[in-house]
Amino acid sequence: MRRLAERRRADSGGPILELSMDFEDHDPRQLYEELHVHHIELELQNLQLQATQQELERSRDRYRRLYDDAPMGYLTLSATGMVLAANLTAARLLGLERAALVGGPLSRMMDSSSADLLHVHLQHVIRDQTSHGCELGLIRADGQRIWIHLESAPSDEHDGGPPACHTVFSDVSERRKLEAKVQRSERLEAIGRLASGVAHEFNNLLMAMLGCAASALIDIDKDSRAAELLRDLKAEAVRGATLTRQLLALGRPREDTEAVVDINAMIAQNERLLRHTLDADIDLVFRLEANDGRVWANQMQIEQVLTNLVVNARDAVSGAGRIEVITGELIVDDVLARKLDVRPGAYASLTVRDTGKGMDAATKARLFEPFFTTKAVGEGTGLGLSTVYGIVRNAGGHIDIESEPGAGTTVRVMLPRTTKPLPSPDEPAHITAFGGKETVLLVEDEPLVRQTVGHYLTRWGYCVIEADNGTQALAIIKARADIELLLTDMVLPELSGSGLAHAASLLRPDMRVLFMSAYPKVKLVRERRLNPDAPALQKPFTEDTLLAKVREVLDASGSSAPGKGEQLEPPAGERVLLVEDERLAREATQLLLEDEGYKVFAAADGAEAAALAHQHGETIDVVVTDLGLPNMPTASPTELIDGLVELVQPRAVVILSGRSSTDPEVRKLLRAPNTVFLEKPIEIEDLVAAIQGLLA
Repeated sequence: MRRLAERRRADSGGPILELSMDFEDHDPRQLYEELHVHHIELELQNLQLQATQQELERSRDRYRRLYDDAPMGYLTLSATGMVLAANLTAARLLGLERAALVGGPLSRMMDSSSADLLHVHLQHVIRDQTSHGCELGLIRADGQRIWIHLESAPSDEHDGGPPACHTVFSDVSERRKLEAKVQRSERLEAIGRLASGVAHEFNNLLMAMLGCAASALIDIDKDSRAAELLRDLKAEAVRGATLTRQLLALGRPREDTEAVVDINAMIAQNERLLRHTLDADIDLVFRLEANDGRVWANQMQIEQVLTNLVVNARDAVSGAGRIEVITGELIVDDVLARKLDVRPGAYASLTVRDTGKGMDAATKARLFEPFFTTKAVGEGTGLGLSTVYGIVRNAGGHIDIESEPGAGTTVRVMLPRTTKPLPSPDEPAHITAFGGKETVLLVEDEPLVRQTVGHYLTRWGYCVIEADNGTQALAIIKARADIELLLTDMVLPELSGSGLAHAASLLRPDMRVLFMSAYPKVKLVRERRLNPDAPALQKPFTEDTLLAKVREVLDASGSSAPGKGEQLEPPAGERVLLVEDERLAREATQLLLEDEGYKVFAAADGAEAAALAHQHGETIDVVVTDLGLPNMPTASPTELIDGLVELVQPRAVVILSGRSSTDPEVRKLLRAPNTVFLEKPIEIEDLVAAIQGLLA
């Protein structure tokens, strides 16, 4: 018997075809037909296998493109940080060819501060078999330093080899730069607010010093040693007043004397003074190339910017050197405006360039921080450039610094140009007589300041009645009809200066009012404690300044009372429980709320807040609290706030947080009555307005 046996296997491992036939038992024609059918089946199976193979190749190609061209970098790392595999994006982000990246340790590209962090990161993932994320500093192949964010997960594809992990990473350098900028801005804002309160107290001290020195000089021999010392004391007090103005400039310094300033003319006016500040071997060159350098600003502040920049350049030049002061114009388009955080439009530029020693990157990063200085102790306050920064940013401008060690420094200030015309020159005002016989009610709670101002006035013939608080002053106004001028400080116990002026205007509509304050008038106007047209003096002021202003107010036509009877908000007097873990923000907010008349109990964390709530109980009117607090005795911010509310029964609750008002926890808290949410960073006037609105 002849038998035919055939065994065929498809190349791809398909099914085996076996034929077993007995020629003696079958018709050859039938056998041929069966063989033909099986041949067709084999052809169909081959076609199906080819289609499957092609689809597999296409799938592999799609995966390869997806892997290589993904927007994120993908790496497979060993426990020691060796790169086992990488996509093309990872190689591009690191500035290498893939062949040069795979097979080498990733730690070779880490900066010195991040190499150990990478090891710890891998230990978390591989040893603990858990996902982990971190941010590391890295040096690209071209030398550029970048920050990357890694997210790694353990790999289950060991194949008998050592353990590894899959890592995805992205470049977060721009995000970190933005965060650093925001943090610096918030730090400057907080320091500025704290400095504003410190400057208020310091100005009162300077006022007393100037007054005592001026009064003593009248009574002693002007050629004596004592007189010389008193004149030195006055000079130092004036210098102190300059420093307080710089401190106040850190916290949004908008003066009420803004006008059109031509920077070319301003520089020309100060050229002689600037040359006197430099050593003889330093060349000072002026290139006033701005055809139209008109800006809307306070001229004294812009002069301060110019002087600080030139003095800083002088200090940077060792021995002979050159300083250039250059003006120009430029147009800022939408793209550049977003980059510089300014409005698009026309700008005037003021550039100061020196041939000094230059600065490294670490110094440049801290250059605008208040009190940061590279000078020796006693040679500088560290307020110069931080003041410049505050003035420029407040004017809607931008400041940029280019510097390298040994290559000098270039500082460019950009200020928005204005189309307003330059003011016509005014005739100088001449005060023919400082003195007078009018009766003045002087209200000041600082005894030495009150004594000084009273002495200024009585020396020139005025009849002065003194009061140390608003309630006492109001009683005097009710009892005496001969008072012609109310000269009052703004911050007083029991009744504020603006509240006193309002009450006085109801009793005596014809009485003139002159305010004085250690705060700039613009701050008082911005916080709606003073009307813009109300006459005011900022401490410390000289005798001549006071007498001239008093005479001006008394001789003016019409009433000088604020707003002709319009009531201004007096300090509240309510008690506030403030809960904030950031020390600088807490101290600044406490100081400013106290200036508004509130009694503030400050807590740094949840435990302190609970202790203060137990101590003061229901005497607290308002709770102002952050959400993210350490050392909380409860499980969540919601439970802490609920506990504080239960203990003190406040009339109002203000929640401060960097979270959004759409956050579920915030929305839950806002369901409570008399509760409001303010998103950080906040303005003190917004906080005060929120408190007043809830208490109304």
